[in-house]
Amino acid sequence: MIRLIRLEMKKVLKSRMPKILLSLALILSVVMALAVIHYANYTYQDAQGKEVTLTGFKAIEKNKEMMEPYEGPLTPEKIEHVFRVNREAEKTYEEGIPADSQEKERYPAKRILGSLRQVYFDKEGMPRSLSQIDDKDARNFYQVRDGVVADSIASKYPKSPLIQDKALALNDQIEKPFTFLYGYATSDSADYVLMLLIVLMLLCGILTAPVFSSDYQTGADDILRCTKNGRVRLAGAKVLSAFLLSGLCFIICMTIYLLIVNTAFGWDSLKASIQFTYNVTVIAPLTAGGVQKLTAGAGLLIFLAMISFILMISSKTKTAMVSMILALVFCFLPSLVSAIGSGSIIQWICCLMPAGGAGLTHSFLFELLGTNFLPAGDTGFWSPYVILIAAAIQLPLFIILTIRFYCRHEA
Repeated sequence: MIRLIRLEMKKVLKSRMPKILLSLALILSVVMALAVIHYANYTYQDAQGKEVTLTGFKAIEKNKEMMEPYEGPLTPEKIEHVFRVNREAEKTYEEGIPADSQEKERYPAKRILGSLRQVYFDKEGMPRSLSQIDDKDARNFYQVRDGVVADSIASKYPKSPLIQDKALALNDQIEKPFTFLYGYATSDSADYVLMLLIVLMLLCGILTAPVFSSDYQTGADDILRCTKNGRVRLAGAKVLSAFLLSGLCFIICMTIYLLIVNTAFGWDSLKASIQFTYNVTVIAPLTAGGVQKLTAGAGLLIFLAMISFILMISSKTKTAMVSMILALVFCFLPSLVSAIGSGSIIQWICCLMPAGGAGLTHSFLFELLGTNFLPAGDTGFWSPYVILIAAAIQLPLFIILTIRFYCRHEA
């Protein structure tokens, strides 16, 4: 069997297209990591009053320097201090804050305020201005935040008290006070993990799609079936070789990306609360590092489930071109479905699709940072759980179906 797998991998790699696809995957993993670093920026005014913008490693280094006094646990006292610094700066410099004060005092506070102020609303439900948030409101940030989360869940699922209880139970597991650290959680790194997952799925999907259908098309399969290793053993060798190539590609590319990004922003930044990535009302009880590990691990499971689905398509189609087209269609289908409709049925369909956790508009990452629960009778299930369970079931199921379809195939 090992010899069959080795021969199958050699057969795939001797072609030019697989080499191009695998090389492209490696290059893109590095390019995406460097793009995240490049888009980091820091703007200040020099002695002549000219605006200067730093990017890349210099910007990351400067941001770390400026944010250091505010890093660590955001206790109620520290949150109150952040609001007070901003308010006093606005009162002291009504005609404009000088460049040196803007940089040393207000800039760090402003970066944090952008997240903290999201939970303060007036009686009409409109966001309150910073000047309307007094010290008492600031000190009670965590109580205000939990109240906003509870109200949001209650308005979203008014007829499902069990879903409300599950959502609030997740929220109660969040470690407080939040930990603020400049780095991974304050950058676009998590979004690029999703983009890299999509790219790898597309490239490896194209690589995997012809595994069975190309032999059908050329007639080579008629000869292979006549050998002593025909059917089940040959099908198993093809499936395992496809998983080895695709899986190694995913692991190597994702590892390269995460090593570059984490080294640039600092490994300590992974201890930050994930609430600073998108919204402080996120109910996932995770740190930035926890989300990174979970997204990468879930991404591998979803990726392999999609590869197994593409292999199943390949075992049923008679030409390589048709299998490639179908593979690409199903890679983008969850995003298309979620874009054209909404509602619980659409959400169920998107989460249960093989590529449901790796879409441009519907993905495991977005669901992890959201509050979507899929209703099922009187109760409901958090959508990230549904995506993971579906992928875990689909992976072996599609492998079994692939081998079965191949063995039953008639030339």
